[in-house]
Order: sequence, then structure tokens, then C-alpha cells
Amino acid sequence: MESLEVEYVPTPPDNSRFRGVKKFLKKCGCFCLGMTFSMTLFGLTLYNFIRLFIPEEPYVRRGCQCGHRYESVQDEVFGEWPWQVAMRINMTDVDHAVEDEVEKFCAASLIHEEWLLTAADCVPYIGGVPKPEAIVVSVGEVNKDMWNYTVSAEERSVDLIIVHKDYERERHLDDIAVMHLSTPVNDTKYIMPVCLPLKHMDLNFEGETVTVTGWGTLSFNQRVSETVIAVDLPVLNNDKCDIYHKDYPVWEDMLCTYERGRDSCQGDSGGPLVWLNEKGRYQLIGVTSFGTICGKAGSPGVYTRVTTYIDWIQQSTNVTFCMPKK
Repeated sequence: MESLEVEYVPTPPDNSRFRGVKKFLKKCGCFCLGMTFSMTLFGLTLYNFIRLFIPEEPYVRRGCQCGHRYESVQDEVFGEWPWQVAMRINMTDVDHAVEDEVEKFCAASLIHEEWLLTAADCVPYIGGVPKPEAIVVSVGEVNKDMWNYTVSAEERSVDLIIVHKDYERERHLDDIAVMHLSTPVNDTKYIMPVCLPLKHMDLNFEGETVTVTGWGTLSFNQRVSETVIAVDLPVLNNDKCDIYHKDYPVWEDMLCTYERGRDSCQGDSGGPLVWLNEKGRYQLIGVTSFGTICGKAGSPGVYTRVTTYIDWIQQSTNVTFCMPKK
């Protein structure tokens, strides 16, 4: 029997379903590309819209420390208020100097490794011009007596002073100034900037307990404290404060504290008024400015309200300020 030879011809694959997909993609290609572009544009527009309602943080620096203090251990007080600064001012030839006044003492706050915040009233002028060379500061200081030098403190000179342009000595208006240190201080356990209230600018702090620190007199016209002392005080409503201070109107850019027998006093000028926020960081909310008779009934202490001047501080210093995440 003759054998039959059968030639095998492979069956071509059925690509009809892929042709359908290709046809679909070809038809909708432009549409899909357009949708992708539209969604991207929508996303960018939405992002920019949301940013309008989220405050930017132009002054903020992360990964840093501020506003943290170490509690005293037995007789150890170093670093308890590590942003506290002692200012010693040579009053020779200074404008408005009291007769026979050789040295004036003020305080300031460390807000950045190169910058201090103080009261404009503490700034020495000669011929109407601020004189930084008349100032020596001691950062992280505990003792008032310059001969009893705190081991952990760092002494610096000042090479620039910027006083608020609208400062009025007689009415205590815009009583604020920044000073640049000749060299930055070292960030240690005993020296640390206080936080600026960058996230609390909408608070008036009325009724909050705050702390004022310094070397001021223990009562009106009495002896000064030889070491830094702290007093906790409640923040008083500005309207009530204005009633007490009939001779000196209290404006919105001021802040008051009041508790009979407890107050900032002579020698505390320029120093810090701080508030402890919910994260345990001290915020600088006031600069000690003026009062009448320390601790007397009906005589609140008045401070420059720092939240009012955040923009001015940043524009004057042109630096970013620490805001820890925790």
C-alpha cells in the first residue's frame, strides 16, 4: 500500500482579541492623553488652592532645639534658663544717662545662636546713634556680678543693634530691639535659644500662667538679686491693664501680667517673659518693658508682645528660627 505524506501546516494564532484592544487604544489614545494632562493640571491647581489656606513657614528651621530647660539638681542652677542673657552697658557719654551713672544693667533673650532680643529702652545711644560697642553680654548667665562669672556662660560683644523705627521712649511704644553677636554662641546644655511663638501668633495668652526671669530688685527700690530668679504670673486682659495704667496707655502690641506682691522689677528690663506650650517648649511671648511700682496692688507689669513683631524680627535678622517637631 502506498503511504500518504501529510504536510503539517501550523494554525495561525487568533489575534482578534488583541486587534480589538489595539483598535480601542488607537481610538482613545488622544482621549487618554488628554485625561492624563487634565488630571495633572487639576492636581497642581488643587495643590496651589490648598496652599492658600495653609500658612507657610518662612521663618522655620527644623532639626534643632529651643525652649528646653533643665531643672536644678541640688545646688546646680547652670542652664536652668539657658536663653537668659545679662547685658552690661557702659554709660560713659551715653544719651539719657543718669548723673554719675557708670554702668547700666539690662537683660535679653537668646533667640538664635547669633541674635538677641531685648527692649529698645536698654539700647545705649551716643548722639542719637545706637552704640553696640558700649555693650558686653553674657549668655546663659546665672550670676549678676560680672566678677562672679558663671562657668557655663559665654561672654560676647555686640556688633549691630537694630531698634524698631517707631520706638517712642516716653510712651514705651514699640519697645523692642535685636542685637547681633560678634561671634555665635555654642549650643550646649547650658546655652540654648528660646523658641519664638511661630505657631501661636493668634493667641492673646489671657489667663495663661507665664514666667518672667531676671536679676531685678526683689521689691521696688530695694537690692537686686545676685542670681537669676523666676516668677510665675497670670496674663491680664489688656482692657483691665489699661485701667490700671492711666498715665501710660496699654496698646495691642503690649501684654500685661498681674498678681499682687509678685512682678518683674527694676533691672529686669529687656528680659524674657515665657510661656510653656503643650509640647513642653518655652515660647518667648514678651519682653520686659515697664511698670510703676513693682508688685504693688493695682500696678501690672507691662511687656512688649512678641507675637506682634515676628515679621519685624525676621526681616531685621534675615535668619530662620528653630521650631522643633516635638
